[in-house]
Amino acid sequence: MSEDARKASNTEDKRDLESLQGWLEENINSQLAGVK
Repeated sequence: MSEDARKASNTEDKRDLESLQGWLEENINSQLAGVK
């Protein structure tokens, strides 16, 4: 595996993690808003 390919896959993983984190935060916020 080349260095560039490794960097690209790391960036992909990071972007997936960030979008997952954002999705989780949105879910939690909407649930909290629903509780109020």
